[in-house]
Amino acid sequence: MNLRTIIKQIISENFELLDEIQKGKQFDLYLDHTLSNLTPDVPEGKFDNINIMKEVSSQLKIKIDKVMLQTTKFSNFYVFKLGNFVINTNEGKEKISFIKKGEENIKYSYPYLYVYRDNAEVIRFGSRFFETDAVIIKEAQQFLKDRKIDLNPKAEKGVKKGAIKEEPGQIIIFNEFDTDNVIDMVDWSKVKRPETPKRDISPKKKNAYIVGQPFVHNLYGKGIIKKTKKFGVDDSGNPIFDVIVNFNGKEKKFRVGKKQPA
Repeated sequence: MNLRTIIKQIISENFELLDEIQKGKQFDLYLDHTLSNLTPDVPEGKFDNINIMKEVSSQLKIKIDKVMLQTTKFSNFYVFKLGNFVINTNEGKEKISFIKKGEENIKYSYPYLYVYRDNAEVIRFGSRFFETDAVIIKEAQQFLKDRKIDLNPKAEKGVKKGAIKEEPGQIIIFNEFDTDNVIDMVDWSKVKRPETPKRDISPKKKNAYIVGQPFVHNLYGKGIIKKTKKFGVDDSGNPIFDVIVNFNGKEKKFRVGKKQPA
């Protein structure tokens, strides 16, 4: 079996697993477990008509799917900030925070995602009140240490001279997805729609030949003006117009003078 055949076989055998590999082992289960330990910090009964955590889960998974479309450098470790959660009501927008079981004194503001070697590793929730970027990087370093991941591996003994050495990586905070995740609770039946502008019936408009306005003729009856063009002026200096009028599908052209006040 030649090398090309072996490569084709490997690709064929692993094609169905590519999506799962992108999310890392047990990623979805870990995400659901993380969300199950959170409760929204809102007054009791304020949003009884919506399951907030269900909406949070839905919005978060949509955001993660967007992150999956990104191209990342294989050797780097990324922290993707995924934005605040906002409830949009008829009264306006309200940011919500979360309380984790066993940590009732801390309010968590937003989630962030660890990505390493094209794998989404874990979701964590952070607090904008306490966690600066420096703190986030420090926690990422501890995560790498716990997982025994070295972003700057030394050359192993016995490696042949001239062999390609893995490029050192770094921790990068990615802010492009740090945008609000909006939970829409607006009752649109109560939203006042803009009023239809009133038709201008001022004397100036009323006494002009305006496209779309009615035109009454003694012989042809009532029609609609399709086109108006100024022709010139009469001997007294009053304007003269050429007006094309539609009478039930038949167009007629008239040369008329200035309308007189009603």
